[in-house]
Order: sequence, then C-alpha cells, then structure tokens
Amino acid sequence: MENPNIGLYACPFDDEGLPTMDKTFIEAGAVKSFDWDKKRAALAGCKSTGSFRNKLSQSTSSLVKLSISPGQTSENKLISSIKEGLIVDRLLGASQLNKLAGEFSVNLDLGYKVENAQIIGRVKNTIVAVH
Repeated sequence: MENPNIGLYACPFDDEGLPTMDKTFIEAGAVKSFDWDKKRAALAGCKSTGSFRNKLSQSTSSLVKLSISPGQTSENKLISSIKEGLIVDRLLGASQLNKLAGEFSVNLDLGYKVENAQIIGRVKNTIVAVH
C-alpha cells in the first residue's frame, strides 16, 4: 500500500499536480491496481493514480511511503511451500530497473537458498535479476 498523505513529508499533490490518494496494489495475494502517471494511464485507457517522478527522469514514476502489511501465514509455513527459491534478507544499494520491459537487477547482500521446503544455505554478494 502507498500512503502519501500521512506522516512527515506528507504529499497532498503528486509531481503532475494531481491529488494523491492511498493505493492498494496487492491484496490477499492478488494484484488489485497499478501505479499510473498521466501518460501511461492515457495509453492504457485508465486514470492517473497520482505519480511521483524519479528526479533524474522525465517521465518515470516512483512510489513514496510504500508499506507492506504482515500476512497471517507463519514464516515456517511459507518456507514449507517453496520447492526452489530465494529468501531475500538484505539488499545493497539501488537497483537497476527497466519498468517498460519489466526487468530489474539488484545486489543481494544476504539471502537464503531454499530447496524442497528447507533452507540449505546462505547467499551473499549476488545479483538478483529478472530479464
């Protein structure tokens, strides 16, 4: 959930001059909405949701005051459902992101490799990427 109107540095308007609002992107494991700036909303036939810009980019939106509420499932139960995966504990620095292609890469400082519902070891100083 994004809550731009609460706390220190509340943002009643976005970088395009539109009023901001609370936004829920994922609820009960299902995608409910997306972050739309004016340009991308128009291309998709949607309304802008209030967009903040990466200050180094002309038209790339970014989220502010993003919060993730804890779920009801225990950590052990989550791990028991993983056939093969990676638990991310800590990241290093900023990620490289291509929103249009859905690609990113980020340096993993500490993570855990999971196979057949068991943590089998630590993973350090690795890049996690989706291309």
